[in-house]
Amino acid sequence: MKKISILFAFIMIASMTCNAQLFKFGISAGLGDQAPIFEGSLNDKAPVRAGATAEFILPIIGLGVEGSLFYENSPLMYANTSMFTDRYSFLKVPVAVKWRIGLPIVKVFLTFGPYYSMSWDKDLKNSVNEDSFSFFGLETSVGAEILNKIHVRIGYNYPLFSDTQKIIYDRNSSIFLGLGYWF
Repeated sequence: MKKISILFAFIMIASMTCNAQLFKFGISAGLGDQAPIFEGSLNDKAPVRAGATAEFILPIIGLGVEGSLFYENSPLMYANTSMFTDRYSFLKVPVAVKWRIGLPIVKVFLTFGPYYSMSWDKDLKNSVNEDSFSFFGLETSVGAEILNKIHVRIGYNYPLFSDTQKIIYDRNSSIFLGLGYWF
């Protein structure tokens, strides 16, 4: 019985160590460029975001899930025009399937999944006369992880629809560059 208890304790300790390697938590930040893409340079209309990121990756196949919680400060575009409005604050939650392969020094990854972006900005809610203002869309990215700590990426956001009844503002597609650090 004592041997079984020791064996059970050893298996539990080994599994906790294994699970710690499967799960990572870190911080990320990024800067974007609004569509139309590649016309001009980054300017004061570029979306800026920062927040926390977590991932769970299965080690053999390199497949897993990545989720983030970002504060994003982004302009909106008037519907059917090319004029931007003021910048508004959003809470953005992307959840993506992540595939990562490579050597321990450098690994490359690909992500794809939906995101939800909600504004808590009172000026925006008052201008559309709605209680909430949010977007749903798809986000994809490709990047590299260096020394299992630093990750860089380039990605693309594509908004699908907004929950507001009034089509006053249009959320643009955007390319973003991101930088993060795993703890």
